[in-house]
Amino acid sequence: MMNQIILTATLLPAMVALAEPITQYAPAALSSDQCINGNCGASLPEEGSKNALEEDAVDVDADAPPDPLAMNLPDFKAHIKQTMEPIPSDALYEILEDSIGVMNKHIERSYISNIAFPSALEDTMAKSGNYSDGTTAGSPSWVGDEGAQNATRPLYASFGSVLHMSSGDGLMSWLASLFHRKSIVDSNEDVNRPCRMDLLDDWDVGECLVGLTIEDYTSIRTSMDATRMDMVNAIKYDVLDRGEFLVHENGNWIDMDIDAMFGDKKFDTIFADSVLGAFDDGDDGNAAIPMHDMDLVIERLIKLLKPGGTLYMIGKQRHARIEGDAISVLHSDIVHMLDAAKSVSISSVIDFCLFGCQQLTQGTNLQLTRETPKHDLPATWVHRTTKRLGLNIFSSTLFPTYHTQYDMFSLIEEAKEWVEFLKGEFDRKTEESFLSVLDSLNARVEQVMDGEEVFTGGYDYVIAAEFPLIPDAPVTTAFPRPIEYKGKRKYDKDHDPWVEKLAMPPIEPGEFQFYKWANGDAYDGVSARIGIEAKLADTIRDYIKELGIWDLIIDTITGDPMPKNSTRFYNIESIYEKGKNFTWSAKRPDNFYGSDSDMHWFDVADEAAHEESLRVLAKGGFDQVLQAAGKALGLDHLVSFGIGILAVTKADKGYVHVDFSNSKKRAFNFLINLQTPGQDPELTVIEEDDIGNRRRGQVKYAPEFGVLNGDDAMHATNECNHRENGGVRITASIFIAELVEESLYQVATHDKYYFPFGNMDWIWAQRGRHWNKEGTVSLVEDKGRNHFEPHDEMDGCEEKVGDNNEKCLVHGAERMLCYKTCGAFIADEVYQPGEQRRSIFGW
Repeated sequence: MMNQIILTATLLPAMVALAEPITQYAPAALSSDQCINGNCGASLPEEGSKNALEEDAVDVDADAPPDPLAMNLPDFKAHIKQTMEPIPSDALYEILEDSIGVMNKHIERSYISNIAFPSALEDTMAKSGNYSDGTTAGSPSWVGDEGAQNATRPLYASFGSVLHMSSGDGLMSWLASLFHRKSIVDSNEDVNRPCRMDLLDDWDVGECLVGLTIEDYTSIRTSMDATRMDMVNAIKYDVLDRGEFLVHENGNWIDMDIDAMFGDKKFDTIFADSVLGAFDDGDDGNAAIPMHDMDLVIERLIKLLKPGGTLYMIGKQRHARIEGDAISVLHSDIVHMLDAAKSVSISSVIDFCLFGCQQLTQGTNLQLTRETPKHDLPATWVHRTTKRLGLNIFSSTLFPTYHTQYDMFSLIEEAKEWVEFLKGEFDRKTEESFLSVLDSLNARVEQVMDGEEVFTGGYDYVIAAEFPLIPDAPVTTAFPRPIEYKGKRKYDKDHDPWVEKLAMPPIEPGEFQFYKWANGDAYDGVSARIGIEAKLADTIRDYIKELGIWDLIIDTITGDPMPKNSTRFYNIESIYEKGKNFTWSAKRPDNFYGSDSDMHWFDVADEAAHEESLRVLAKGGFDQVLQAAGKALGLDHLVSFGIGILAVTKADKGYVHVDFSNSKKRAFNFLINLQTPGQDPELTVIEEDDIGNRRRGQVKYAPEFGVLNGDDAMHATNECNHRENGGVRITASIFIAELVEESLYQVATHDKYYFPFGNMDWIWAQRGRHWNKEGTVSLVEDKGRNHFEPHDEMDGCEEKVGDNNEKCLVHGAERMLCYKTCGAFIADEVYQPGEQRRSIFGW
């Protein structure tokens, strides 16, 4: 009874706040037989009869707006649809994702792993450590694509038609998250697909969401208040019209007329939330079900299941006293005192008001029954009974419950309310003894507890069972009893696999060979070898030496290494046009993600340097590389960007990375080795499976090929130490791209802090410049970019760059934004778009 009063006092103000305008707390009596097919309405007294509140009746203004709490359910639904709006989708998806707790995740996992995809994990682990042809190699944890979700066509399982029965708080927000699950997944920027079918990428604090939905739902509660609250939440979560709402106001599930309520309808999934909960005699009229009859409730639930359907029994079991644990003992003492107060109970009360009018009328018949209060059944009983009734239990789990200091105080306060409620029905000394013990318990709570949640010996349980497809089939279960939930931890992926061989067949100039592993497996990323003429590397090497960049590289990295995350600029004279100068840059990146090397990058740093480097590629025969890549990848056109140089003497651990992703196979980096001091492989090639296990190969550069790295081609500098012999490994890096909308952003943002500073207009002006499938353009016959006029993107550039433009050679905002003032780009009047580059710049 006290519980019912507290529930009503806390629930209704929340409903008022959510469903304005709801301004009156008027009672609405209703019986279960009025809920057939959802036609639940407030019952009216028969003519000439009186109800319990008639003496307190107040005249109602005929012109006053209707009271929502006096409406039947169809009218209430129409009312909130007119007065409330769903939460905007962006906020809604985030709210619903946050509402998926550990217990909800466990329910979803149990369905996926036992009903939807029961063999997925076994199939995956059977291939662990093996590749597509069954050959064991590389990582022992490797699972490849087995069990993975396809990013464009992921699989979603479904609970189907759902019955949600609850005597507790209900599951509406979680049910709504299942309706919106696909949209929630799609809106998550970090994870664009649901969890794997084998759930190896799912853990308690992980980002993936289980691929699980529902088709429709029926929600049935034991009070109009709870049903209306479900409806208010349903419209907030934009699922009001996706389900049906019923009320069984008696509260005694045994008395529910399932034939009248549901007819022949059966459900794929039933979530029975707190339907086996213990109510004290007298609570909510005749709501209390004898605990020894709870098996009859489960029998009625089974009648509503389709063959092959699943039943989830969700509830609480009584806290066990843990001797020696001060807080558990304290909680047990508080519960015993609450039981003692309840044992002086009311066996008959004439229509206790539901909406705050707790004053008993004169002459109320009170009897002291000394009846022992009821307690929730243990999960073992629910487990055993569910199995005995013929269901196959596929998950039976206990979840520890935790209490705060406030929870303890609330239990003590409830006991005091019971004592106060029965004041005068026992002698003053007994009353004072009750209150004295309760005050001492208050003091103990203050002494031993602070603000943190603590385990006191209680558990929630979820027992999941399947109704056999074949009648009278033998009952099977892998769980002899409920077991305590152990948090699901992140899969221990392998980032340090054994090195295995890549296939390296002979290659001819102009030949394109996608990477393959030696056992025949294809490489997952976009990566290949392209055969080249020896003159390409020779031409690039000779050019870099003539510019003086080669000696600069050697002197810098061996004698004057740059600090990490630093940049330098150099004014370089053209070898083709004496007196013409341009800019190169040198930078040493930081060591990312645990990498450790002394790699330095040297790059063209303005358009003049860029254009001259393209002439070098033309002389070296780079058109052959563009032709091979364009044809093999089925592209329409390509452009080359200027030469960059990578130099390293020592690498204890290379930086594993991809140059591009999501360019739709249209952006690439081409590597050509110019010098290597030893015989060890220079490049590490990484393939990563769906959950992060890695497969590692190595490439030894050779004069007859270069390496193309595109989307998701993971690679790193291989470990090396050339310092003892003074050697430096030097490699040319040339970016190429088919510029379309999908790749433009990828190219522009690859390294926007250095030339061309992510300037999309300039990058787009290069589109289709050096190769097309029609064969009408080439590097040799290059007619340059399209029209582009540089403009400063910062106000006051002429003053900000300094009197001698000194800030144009400092890595900062002025250099990156004062395009025109710093002369990073060539004006069209000088550049002359459309004219052959040989006639403008010479070779």
